[in-house]
Amino acid sequence: MRTGQYKFLNAGVIYEGVNVNHNILTGEVEFSGEATSEKAQGYFAYMQLLNGYTKTVYMTHEEILKHAKRYSKSYNNESSAWKSNFDEMAMKTCTRKLLGHYGILSTDMVVALTSDHEADIERQLDNEITVNANSELIDIQAETANEPVQEQPAGPVF
Repeated sequence: MRTGQYKFLNAGVIYEGVNVNHNILTGEVEFSGEATSEKAQGYFAYMQLLNGYTKTVYMTHEEILKHAKRYSKSYNNESSAWKSNFDEMAMKTCTRKLLGHYGILSTDMVVALTSDHEADIERQLDNEITVNANSELIDIQAETANEPVQEQPAGPVF
């Protein structure tokens, strides 16, 4: 939103009973009909830019599961947001895919989209430091180096 280029940016859940139609020529995705249950069949993210460009990304529940298992390091953790907030994580996945492929991103947005991965790396480094810190004692003695400064020749050397 900080780019000032978005008119609409939305994500949501598509419940069973709603028809999903893909126009393979234009890439448009349309939803019609009424939900017949509260079980999610898929997730979407939608954007419209001020210049009129629109794009919708739709992923089925199965596609989200496959994506999460493949790309999310935290998916298998019991305390993972995937376990406690699956719908929110699925909408986030669609939004990241939409913005990453088709959106206009400010540098702040790029940082925000990559921060999850960086947070995982930071946690791994913190854990490694905690496990390995102070495991080996290194005994050193500081010395002052008194090296003469060599002057550079004034002109080119051939």
